[in-house]
Amino acid sequence: MVLRWGRVSFFAAMTMLGVQPSHAEGETAERCSRTYHGALTQLQSSRADGLGGIFKQMRTSDAALPGRWLFGSPPQNTRNKKIDLTRARVERVCVEERRVGGRLRCQQFDERVVPSSEIGFRVAPTADEARVLKGLTDFVEGRGAIAEVGNNGRYSWLVQRMAQDLKIYISQPAHPALCSGGAELSEFYDVQLGPLHKRVQDIDGLVVRARDLALMRSREALGLRDVVRAQAAQSSEAALRVEELGAISRRASEGLSASTPVDALMKAVARTLLTEAEFSDLQSEGSVLAMVRRMRSNVIGLQDRVAAGEVPEGMSVESIDAAKRAFRMIEAAEVATLQRRAYQPFIDLVLSTPQSILNAHKASCTCDE
Repeated sequence: MVLRWGRVSFFAAMTMLGVQPSHAEGETAERCSRTYHGALTQLQSSRADGLGGIFKQMRTSDAALPGRWLFGSPPQNTRNKKIDLTRARVERVCVEERRVGGRLRCQQFDERVVPSSEIGFRVAPTADEARVLKGLTDFVEGRGAIAEVGNNGRYSWLVQRMAQDLKIYISQPAHPALCSGGAELSEFYDVQLGPLHKRVQDIDGLVVRARDLALMRSREALGLRDVVRAQAAQSSEAALRVEELGAISRRASEGLSASTPVDALMKAVARTLLTEAEFSDLQSEGSVLAMVRRMRSNVIGLQDRVAAGEVPEGMSVESIDAAKRAFRMIEAAEVATLQRRAYQPFIDLVLSTPQSILNAHKASCTCDE
């Protein structure tokens, strides 16, 4: 028997399932109901407070998160569409003013270089990368708040109501007919939570895809770094063959695998662009996103140097851009992990409770067997 949730209350659901508490139950049924109530009380003591606060917790943002992609595309809503925020530019500024007729007038102008303020990419993200970035953008812009339970979230009402009704069910007082309908109600709850079970599966898939893309881009960045170094070490008369360059590229990424942590990918790619002192500073950061934030500043300075025609030794325009693409997907992989972590309390407190109720019912309500 499957019920449509709609706006059915907990008590209405019990009535629809034919659960009519009775004080005429036999002694055996009463004993099972007492056992079942004891099991529910254990669930209540460990989960009721969490169920009461889970909706607010999922909607709460983290001020420590940036609220935007650090290695994403530049914003499109700049006041002047002609300004390219991914390149340094020259501005004419007043350096000396004089009051003439009661008004300030500039007497001398100068030019100053305004550094770029956004990361620029030579190659757009692939369709798969774009899907991952799009799937995480709401979480990024919400600073860790889960958008689907926000004011206009598609699961806002469902999460709030299910958490409330599960709390009511496991907190109800003892009565002789408590075992009646318990299994059906558990199934009812689980069916209504189906869309959120699916959402968690999608989030798990997003973590895997983002992680795979981060690994792929990191390998590319390390491979290009070693190819550039190998080419620089050769004279023009002894240029390396294509197959030799391919072997160099493959060896560079052999230390990276599917089990390599995201922070290790970050450090490996960062090392292709940083001096020893800069790399030491990067390692002092306490999280992947903190490293991404620091690396953003380094990359913005580096891209200004490249735009001015200054490509540091051991690098190329292509290897720098490969590192940028790697950082973009490393950031995405870390954000995907944070989003999955933000869902874990909901999984523990809400999604798992119907099964816990069913387990308690099966173990306690055995009097009719």
